[in-house]
Amino acid sequence: MFARPKSLRPTGAKKVVKASSGEKKATTAIKKSPPGEQTKSQAPRKGKVDLFDPASELGRLLRSNFSPTDSQKDEMDQLKTSLDKEARESDRLAVQKRAEILQHESTISRLREEVANLEEKAKKARNNIACASSLLSPIRVLPAEIMGEIFVACLDTEIRPVPLPFVLCRVCTAWRAIARATPALWSKLFIHKPMRFEALTKFATRWFSLSGELPLSLSVLQCNSGSVLLSRPPERDVNDKDVVPLVWERIESLDMRVAFWHEAESFLGSMACVLTKLKYLTVEFQHFEVTQLSQSPSFPRIRRFRLLRTAAGMRGSSTVQDATHFHMPWAQLTHLHMEQLPIRPEVWRSFFRTCRGLVQGSFMLSEDSFPEGQMDLVAFPFLHSLEITFKNNGNWSILKWLEFPSLRSLSIGSMEGLGVWNEVALMNLQAHRLETFTLFKVKVRSAALNEFLHQTPALESLLVHLPLNYMSLLKELTILNDDGSAEQAASNVFLPKLTKLSIYHWRSVEKSMDLDVKVLLEMIKIRFSPSDRHPSTSPGRSLERISVWAWRSGLKFESLKASLRQEKKEGLKLFVGVSPGGYHFQSKLDW
Repeated sequence: MFARPKSLRPTGAKKVVKASSGEKKATTAIKKSPPGEQTKSQAPRKGKVDLFDPASELGRLLRSNFSPTDSQKDEMDQLKTSLDKEARESDRLAVQKRAEILQHESTISRLREEVANLEEKAKKARNNIACASSLLSPIRVLPAEIMGEIFVACLDTEIRPVPLPFVLCRVCTAWRAIARATPALWSKLFIHKPMRFEALTKFATRWFSLSGELPLSLSVLQCNSGSVLLSRPPERDVNDKDVVPLVWERIESLDMRVAFWHEAESFLGSMACVLTKLKYLTVEFQHFEVTQLSQSPSFPRIRRFRLLRTAAGMRGSSTVQDATHFHMPWAQLTHLHMEQLPIRPEVWRSFFRTCRGLVQGSFMLSEDSFPEGQMDLVAFPFLHSLEITFKNNGNWSILKWLEFPSLRSLSIGSMEGLGVWNEVALMNLQAHRLETFTLFKVKVRSAALNEFLHQTPALESLLVHLPLNYMSLLKELTILNDDGSAEQAASNVFLPKLTKLSIYHWRSVEKSMDLDVKVLLEMIKIRFSPSDRHPSTSPGRSLERISVWAWRSGLKFESLKASLRQEKKEGLKLFVGVSPGGYHFQSKLDW
């Protein structure tokens, strides 16, 4: 008839496998499951055939219109009784499991609450530790004067959403009192949001009211055309003290960032009569346009002038054709920085020759060369640092008829292309006091470079980035003559005070770096000596740092490092390496 499927064999019981000949018989004990626990084999299997599955005999009978026989009815009654018992047992076990789940959930909730309480206690304990540490902090015993100096040391030139003095005032009442009583905190003001001139004047007056009698510094760092102080006060009111307060007369340093040069020029022209103490002026602009003012601004005390271009403005190709567009008192300047705005060489010569009082200068020239011709010799007795860069390429004959007897730092080169070395111009510079020399992207003969370096006995730092055979230079550096007195030895040694040497590999696909590692190693071993082995006054033995940066491989840098391992332990700073992408050298003037 319709028999029920046979019950599954208990999970714990395993058949006794009869071992084959030559193998040991293995039996396993029957493991009984605890009451009420359903093992994996007892659980309903996925895909098990149902009693009334359409493919089974009962399923076919159920889907038909026939009535079961008497024997089948008896079978059905027994099946119903068995299934009813199974259903009640399953319900009972389900209720039991739900109770266990509720019990576990209650335990989990209780444990979570305990964890939260413990975390809260730990947080309070840490807060108390922080408070106790704060009470024991040494800063609490510092005098107010020392605290004020610390506050001033925290000042920087970064643009902050909230000015640093405001942040210090929000810490506590004591810090607020110290900050307000420290004039140096309030002597510098940075404005980086659009602001009308009237609002700027009002805010600056309140800010600088805490600065005491210190000189004032104002930076207006924004580049929105026609929005900031560029909405200048009417010219008829510029002399009215009610419109232009005395705060403008105390400003000694002014930094401006504008969209167009003529905006800054127009503002300076209208404010020149009140900016009587201005010494340092920096103007950063995006676009340069030629304008004609009714009268040139007069700043009787100005000494430093920086003219910069924004990153967007640097992509332009405008060149200054006439230096009179800037309307600056060149003769009284001591620091002049114009390296981001190309100037025609003849224009540069015209106003540079009037800057006789310069101490530092930085310029960028266009690629046009200066016409040859006789000129009057001009000396710059106070110039200590000079940086001149050609935008593309240029002829260094532009330095003819110029003398720099006090020059300490000189940097010349080209941004793109190659400049042309001029032996007559460079030899007549009178650079016998030169201490730092940077030469990049200049076409020069080895003999001409060595001849110029022989005229610089005080040179301490040399950086070259040239398409040059460096072997002649290195061989000159390996020759040391210590005979005679110290003065005689120093006069006989090539670059006796050299401490830093940096060599950049000119990027050229056709030619690898012409440098013999053996000669370089010999030069380093001769020039370097620890301070405890030789006196520091020994001429030619003061090398401290050597850098060689190559664009293409081919040099045995690893063997060089291994050979100088002992020297590195004794203090030699060695930097050598290769970069397939090349090295982009950009000189910077220490303003």
